[in-house]
Amino acid sequence: MEEKIYLKFLDFIIKIKFQENIEEKDKKNINKLKKIWIRIIEKKLGQLITYENNKKNVVFEINFVFQYQAQIFTFKKKFFNFYFPISKQLNKRKILFYALNSSENQFFILLNQVFYSLIANIGGLTIHGSAIIDKDNYAYIFLAKNGGGKSTIAKLLSKNSKYQIFCDDVFYLIPKDNHYFVYQSIMEYLKKDLKKNIRGYFLKKIFFIKKSKKNCISLIKDKNIIINNFYKQVFSGLVNQKLIILNTKKFLEINEKNFFILKFNLKIKNLI
Repeated sequence: MEEKIYLKFLDFIIKIKFQENIEEKDKKNINKLKKIWIRIIEKKLGQLITYENNKKNVVFEINFVFQYQAQIFTFKKKFFNFYFPISKQLNKRKILFYALNSSENQFFILLNQVFYSLIANIGGLTIHGSAIIDKDNYAYIFLAKNGGGKSTIAKLLSKNSKYQIFCDDVFYLIPKDNHYFVYQSIMEYLKKDLKKNIRGYFLKKIFFIKKSKKNCISLIKDKNIIINNFYKQVFSGLVNQKLIILNTKKFLEINEKNFFILKFNLKIKNLI
């Protein structure tokens, strides 16, 4: 049975390795579990599986461990609780995933956390928002608080054949040649109702959106408004906060003239 899978996403290669040293009495059951997990990964991420197994190209490793792990927490020296962790970080490039403690969703959440770190390490950001692309391959992103209309505005504009929904919840902003490109996050890639797309698109404009009776767009000139509103939409996960702040500052410096307020209603059809 194949003990390793290599995933390639956004030029990152991640090695997924399955536990090899298993006691004879457990082999039959563990091998069944391995097959189940391999089928899950192939079904969800089949297009990302690569055969580039050069160790130099692997940036992160997830090791599947098929044994229960438990930790005990004491409370006021009298009571204790068992805690079953799903993972353990071994170093900056390797993590253990306790498959018997975990579900399919927990694995993909862990994979998402891995990408938070990988994106941050190359100067990028993980953003809570929606994005569309136009026929000229430019990307436009929409930011707002929860329930502020991020998915709504993307769906409304996609009714115009000029635009296509690219992301409706989480995306990556990755720098290249003093510009930023928008990429689908791994969680967006996994969605059934969203077209899978691993390409990056040139970021043209950033919109803070508000529902309104009229449709209008205005340039934001106040840097404090930009900083305060943008930083709220940055996901950090377990990434070092200093790195997130540094990457955010760099992004704002390059894109300070690309921020707009977009007030919209349900009849909006175009970005002008």
